[in-house]
Amino acid sequence: AILDGGKSSRGFLSMRGFVQTMRKLCKVLNNSHHSALFAHMFESLYSCLDLDGTDAVNCTELAVGLTFFCSGSKSAKLARAFDLMGSSGGNHHMSSPSSQSSSPIITNHELARYFRSYLAMLVGLSQTTLSDPNDRSRMTLTRQDMYCAIHNGSEWTMSHVLSSRGEISFEQFAEWYTDGGFNVAPWLELLDLKKFTSLLNDTPEIATEDDTSTVLTQPTEPPNTDVMFTFPLAKGNSLIVLKDDVIYVRKVVHQLGLTKISPDAIWDALKAYPTMTNAQFVNTMCSLLAHNNVRVDNEVQILLQNYQSSFDIHQTGYVPSNQLAGGLTLLCDGRKSHKLAFSFQLFSGDGMSPLKSEDLFYFLRSFLIVLFSCCAQSLELTADQVSAWVTDTAKMCCRDVMHHTSRKECVDFGDFGEWYNGGGYETAPWLELLDLGKWALSPDIPGPAPSNTTPPPENLDEGMEPINFHLLTHDNHPGHFVSISAHQVARLKRLLTVSNLSQMETKMVCQHIMSCADASGTISKVAFDGAMRSLIHGDMLSVDVKDSLSEFLTAIFFSFVRGPALSVPAEEFACGFSVLCGGKKSDKLECAFDLFDRDHDGKLMLREVTLYLRSFVTIFLCVSNTNNHSGGIPFDIVDGASSWATKKIFDDLSLPSGLLSFDEFANWYTQGGYGCMPWLELLDLRKWVLA
Repeated sequence: AILDGGKSSRGFLSMRGFVQTMRKLCKVLNNSHHSALFAHMFESLYSCLDLDGTDAVNCTELAVGLTFFCSGSKSAKLARAFDLMGSSGGNHHMSSPSSQSSSPIITNHELARYFRSYLAMLVGLSQTTLSDPNDRSRMTLTRQDMYCAIHNGSEWTMSHVLSSRGEISFEQFAEWYTDGGFNVAPWLELLDLKKFTSLLNDTPEIATEDDTSTVLTQPTEPPNTDVMFTFPLAKGNSLIVLKDDVIYVRKVVHQLGLTKISPDAIWDALKAYPTMTNAQFVNTMCSLLAHNNVRVDNEVQILLQNYQSSFDIHQTGYVPSNQLAGGLTLLCDGRKSHKLAFSFQLFSGDGMSPLKSEDLFYFLRSFLIVLFSCCAQSLELTADQVSAWVTDTAKMCCRDVMHHTSRKECVDFGDFGEWYNGGGYETAPWLELLDLGKWALSPDIPGPAPSNTTPPPENLDEGMEPINFHLLTHDNHPGHFVSISAHQVARLKRLLTVSNLSQMETKMVCQHIMSCADASGTISKVAFDGAMRSLIHGDMLSVDVKDSLSEFLTAIFFSFVRGPALSVPAEEFACGFSVLCGGKKSDKLECAFDLFDRDHDGKLMLREVTLYLRSFVTIFLCVSNTNNHSGGIPFDIVDGASSWATKKIFDDLSLPSGLLSFDEFANWYTQGGYGCMPWLELLDLRKWVLA
């Protein structure tokens, strides 16, 4: 209506034209009792956009500003106003055809106008007295004051989201707002009229489309009062899990069928979008579920819609995909430690780096959001209360973790595991619910709740001896002490025995792994999982053994991941994996050597030898680190040890061609080289695992 009203005047409206347009829209203005009050309010709003006093206001800015008072969610209003601003000029560009969105791109100048339109409405409201239109006592700002307040506010806000390219899409704006922009422009939260009216006394609440205090929309019948768990949260609050909540989670897990789908497969589907709209998330997940033979009906779609909305705390319409994937692991099958390790790497920029405090906060918050969504307790709280409880608790736990590692600015998964096992389970006992077994997902729900403490590790020590060795990384460095505990050795023996890996021929396994490589010579997690399923007959294994084996193999895979892509170099990975197979040490060394000999001349260059040795070091450090179930391999030590060992070989042999044959390497090792790298003896499983 506003844009139509300005068509005859080149996109501008006079004060009179604006009031007439609003009279047509709002019947309340035609009521003599309200007419003067609302006319005065609209005049004040108009004046804040007519800052030069010409009685002509740009219709687009007026329409954008007035979305403030309309119904709908904050995210919907922001998106619609962005569209209005983006379509107001003749040179506006839509996103490229290859992009995921068709929303317009606006310039930095238009972004300032976008902010200015909303700020003008807020300033106009602050200058309005609805009780008496003739009372001008609150009109304390001059036109110049209003201009400065609105102009400076919009320019300052824009400077914090300014794009170096001179333009920005709504997706980029939403991502900026979600990642901290809400602290720069907190007044945009008032577009949610429920939040705005809550500031007024005796004002009935206004329901909005985003008013969902629970993700998965439980029925609102009075909940069963049988308490299964009570978990302490920040500021004296508690998360209460009822018997009905447990039944509800069982239903959701069954409906979504995520126990059939690995967290890796979910991430592979979601990672194409850095941030996801509700529709993108629902469509992507429905496709994934259908592909895995899960029935997708209207109820499942509603569950997924509400799930994405629960993460859209600031109602921008967009949620980072890693947060969505991290939270979903709670509803997947598998052990708590595996889920934590997998989710942890989602919040690292490259999938391997330690997490900063902010990343750790989002990692922890993703689980809390899902937990609250599954509990009827959230129905008794407002959306703002749920958000505050979740945020306060995630921040409290984050501070506790960072304090535990006070010497560091970042934490890796090993640090996080040390914190949790060292007492963090008392600060965040709700993380135990990542184990679906704690939700009593069985036909009969037991009465008493299990203890909120971390269960002791299973006793796998079968009289095995620990393995200790040094990794030398520099001539003048004493080296790094590496220990593989008796518990870890016993666990490895159990897994390699029940899976029959320790009896499989090394060459056959390596060829099988290499066949999974793509054109770039890398292996994805999905391809690796497929290779393992075809090698290991899981139908003969118990659920616990399957979980343990999957967890172990996942840790092995991620120990070779060194970039943002969740894939590994085929030769290096197959070479390292040979350690877990059957056969003699010499056979494994030769088979792995051949993997790097791409030109089949029987010789390797210095860099290839480094990668050859690095693969073995990686495996051994991963095995020594499996108590933490993380891919947090210390790459500096791995690289240092393999580089030093390679240099030692080439220096000792004084190779004129710069190439090393396997016979030369074998002779060097036999004639004393074993003293420099005794860890190569561990390629023979009979000397430690199968002893």
